[in-house]
Amino acid sequence: MWTGRSGEADAGSVLREFVAAEDNAGKERYHPFRTRGGLTGVEVEYLYTSKLLGATKTESALAVGTPEGPVVLHPAGWTPRSARRCGPPTKSPSGRPS
Repeated sequence: MWTGRSGEADAGSVLREFVAAEDNAGKERYHPFRTRGGLTGVEVEYLYTSKLLGATKTESALAVGTPEGPVVLHPAGWTPRSARRCGPPTKSPSGRPS
C-alpha cells in the first residue's frame, strides 16, 4: 500500500505512475470505479514478467482518491479475481454494481 499527500495527483495518474515504475510490466487495462461510499478510483490489470523465473503472470492494483490524498493498493501475488473478492463492493461509473 502506498499513500500520497492531500492535493497530489488523482487516482488514475498515480496508478499509471505506479505501473510505469514496475519493471517488465505491460499490456495494462485500466477500469474506473466508484465505491458505495462515494470514493472514485481506478483498477488496473497488467502482465508482469519475472526475469528471475522467466514467467509472465497477471497482476492487479487499484487506486482511490481520498480527502487525505491518493492511496494505491497492490496485492502482490494475488490473482485479479482474488483481489476483487477481498476488496470493497463497488459500482461502475454507470451506477451498476461490479
